Amino acid sequence: MSAIEDIDAFIRIVKTHDGTVNYHEDPPDAALIEEAEQILGVTFPPSYRHFLAEIGGCDIEGEEFYGLFRRRDDPQQIMGTASFSLQERQDSQMPATMLVLQYDGMGGIYVLDTAQTDADGEAPVLVYLPPWVTNGRPLEYIASSFGAFALRKARRVIGR
Repeated sequence: MSAIEDIDAFIRIVKTHDGTVNYHEDPPDAALIEEAEQILGVTFPPSYRHFLAEIGGCDIEGEEFYGLFRRRDDPQQIMGTASFSLQERQDSQMPATMLVLQYDGMGGIYVLDTAQTDADGEAPVLVYLPPWVTNGRPLEYIASSFGAFALRKARRVIGR
């Protein structure tokens, strides 16, 4: 399947599992997505952009997939992947081409590496660890796209 087919299957799982899945009822509009891209200095891969436009972010039984949203008390701030990515760039020297998708609970961060896009504009998902932890070792490869990553995780959690 393509990354877009994967993310469409993921979105179907999210929308048909009410009660075990929470997602944004009002996903970000195109202007917010573009503003986040501008602030982060990257272009979101197509499957991640589609995820943002359709559901904005979600939680499947504790597996949170970061999206984008504005803070109610400070609408100038864009939260989710934007704020986490900016913070990790500062705290852990994460490259500016990477976007935080999830924390793995063991010190690693699932990221999209937009410096490695394929012909379709999709970026691989890697586990980022700060350079003082990896000591030059390559980052662990997880999936070829956000769509593949999200669908695999959702199926594992939901049990399908």
